[in-house]
Amino acid sequence: ECGGILHIEYNYESLKELGDNIIEKHEYSIWRYKNMLPIRDETKIISLKEGWTPIIEAKRLPKELGLSKILLKDETRNPSGSFLDRGVSVDISKAIEVGYRSATCGSTGNLAASVAAYAAASGLRAHIYVPRKIDIGKLYQMAIYGADIYIVNNFEEALYRSEMLFLESYVISVSNPWYLEGVKTTGLEIAEQLNYNLPDHIILAAGSGAHLVTMYKAFKELCEIGLLDELNTSFTAVQPTVADPIAKAFRENQEDVLPIKVEGDTIATDIAIGNPSHGNEVLKIVRKTGGKVLSISDEEIINSMSALARFEGVLAEPSAAIALGGLKALVEEGLSLIHI
Repeated sequence: ECGGILHIEYNYESLKELGDNIIEKHEYSIWRYKNMLPIRDETKIISLKEGWTPIIEAKRLPKELGLSKILLKDETRNPSGSFLDRGVSVDISKAIEVGYRSATCGSTGNLAASVAAYAAASGLRAHIYVPRKIDIGKLYQMAIYGADIYIVNNFEEALYRSEMLFLESYVISVSNPWYLEGVKTTGLEIAEQLNYNLPDHIILAAGSGAHLVTMYKAFKELCEIGLLDELNTSFTAVQPTVADPIAKAFRENQEDVLPIKVEGDTIATDIAIGNPSHGNEVLKIVRKTGGKVLSISDEEIINSMSALARFEGVLAEPSAAIALGGLKALVEEGLSLIHI
């Protein structure tokens, strides 16, 4: 009714009663947290062992930036190469649970590649809509998984065309509550892997904004069930300069994120979204936690990709490396960070 995003809530008192058994410690994927995920029939779970990616302590970057400690959550280890596999695993499982035979999505790249992979694993047929401006490597990736690919004019049209299939195909979207629950497992993992001692700051890319919003939700849920005492982590979101509607709203002290038309090109194609579905939520969380929303140029993104590779041996795509660009910008503004 409010036009916002639907989020899933659980009976946190019941979860609290599970104690240590809330986590399936023998399972090294997002499904170690199945008690905090919304799939009722475990036989319908479609998993490619997504999640449980490592946290790498940077060895050389802290000295370069003048910081004492930097941790990198390496989501390149996921089956299709991005954190979206977490959400798609849950969303495809839900599609199977409710009886669909095909799935569809509109995407700028990573989501489409992930949907194609999980549809192949599940036996669902995948109908993928992508804009003309798309990373050719992602296109090949979708094709090798056997998806039906339709190239349209822009991202907005891709979304519209996929949503028009709702009567015959399961529509996978970064606004789906099931998808969002899968993505939140990044936050659950960070907390568990750090023995529930959260970083002072978390900096991450923002296209739709779903990753930041669900990570915050994960931490709040851990507080609800008693695994975290309090949440003192600040969140900072980073966007490419040519597609920065959330950053623009933050700079101008707006209450709502207004859509913009993405007219320029950017190397960070996967997060070049002019109308982010979670933009307003990102604004609220960033302001509440004392973080920021920053815009980063393509030159800075490329420099960040290079720095991650040269100093840490981590080969990140532009839409992920942009987070390091955000960290550099914060340091240049004089922010002293201890644990990030």
